[in-house]
Amino acid sequence: MAGIKTRLERTQKMVKRLEDEYRDALHNRINQLGYRLSEVLETFPIEKQAAKARLMVVLEYEEITVNGAMQLITEGHYACAFYPIVVIQYLHYLLDEIGVPPLDEIGLFRQLILEAQPDLKADFHVLERKWKHVAAVNG
Repeated sequence: MAGIKTRLERTQKMVKRLEDEYRDALHNRINQLGYRLSEVLETFPIEKQAAKARLMVVLEYEEITVNGAMQLITEGHYACAFYPIVVIQYLHYLLDEIGVPPLDEIGLFRQLILEAQPDLKADFHVLERKWKHVAAVNG
């Protein structure tokens, strides 16, 4: 039994170290792009998987465009073209966790995603049904 406890403690220490390294790397990445860490993490709380995934897409776009490349493509276009599922999950997060029906975002992202990926139409129907239900309940 003592051997199991020792291995568990070692594993927990390793996980904690990896989490700390990841958090530090993420903070450095955000700071290097010139953003305020507190504002970014308030908008995209990394404890929530959907928000964390959306943050990664935003940071990737910002790193690509930092040198002026792709100035004609917005972050929304980029996210919808390359990471449509992340955007849909983030919209669900906004609706479920934050409680703010993302009206403008649903319409905009629906158009951008379905232009490139029409097979995701059913995912938007689910999101829109959920939004209508929340809107009806909240009056």
